[in-house]
Amino acid sequence: MLVRKRGYWKRAVRIWILCALWLTPNAVRADARLDYLIGMLENGGNYRIRVQAATTLGKLRSKKAVPALTRALSAENELVVISAAIALGQIGDVSVIPELEQAHASIGSQAAKSQVAAALRILRALSPTPYNNPSAVDATPRFLVRIDAMGDSSGSGAKDNADLLRKIVTDRITQEPGVVLQSKDFTAAQVTKKLKREKLTGYILSGSLIRLNKVDHQIFVKVGLNVFTNPGYSLLMMPTVDGKVAIASSAKASRESRRAAEERAMRAVTDELVRSIFDKLRQMDPP
Repeated sequence: MLVRKRGYWKRAVRIWILCALWLTPNAVRADARLDYLIGMLENGGNYRIRVQAATTLGKLRSKKAVPALTRALSAENELVVISAAIALGQIGDVSVIPELEQAHASIGSQAAKSQVAAALRILRALSPTPYNNPSAVDATPRFLVRIDAMGDSSGSGAKDNADLLRKIVTDRITQEPGVVLQSKDFTAAQVTKKLKREKLTGYILSGSLIRLNKVDHQIFVKVGLNVFTNPGYSLLMMPTVDGKVAIASSAKASRESRRAAEERAMRAVTDELVRSIFDKLRQMDPP
């Protein structure tokens, strides 16, 4: 009799669960599934679980998964990064273009970088904002830019941070369409003459490395740039951007590999910062 009662209660519980699931609205069940998959993506015990979660989230095409998929772009395992990039391309949320651009600049794996680039092509094609697509920006010279002093308030201890930041900013600005770098020895009068003759708008950029430190297996970085008129030196804006990149979890990681990761992080953040600055400058000074 006791065995029969136990069997009865097991069947009753199963029926109750099935009824509860049947009566639960579809939207609630869908949200629960999404939450479960997002949890697996962020906290899965191994990379296979995270890859499967990202793949399924991409097929579901829910924007609720976008923040978790974006964070997965900094995962150490390249297959997780690849799956997250594919999913973001499938979902089609153009707001993550800056994060994909940052990931593309910082990722070391060529396979992952290629997939992030593919996702960027998809989202840029969907974006109504032409400045998210570099090929859509007119390359006709419009801005004369002087790169001024760069500082380091990060307290990281590296002596060459300011010089490295200046090099990174210079490298990035030379890639920006329509920008002409100003010679160091130009006087204010020469700048004014050049601006008038070539119909350019002049700006001065200075800045500082605000944060650069390692937490667990990630490098965190924050960079600020100041934009001034040229000549005149009137301050226009002081934007900052922060970001992070994953580094090898090995305790034997060399100082050189860490420094390389720091530079990747600085370049990724600077890329996003310079892009946003020139987006605003183009809006302030349309052709």
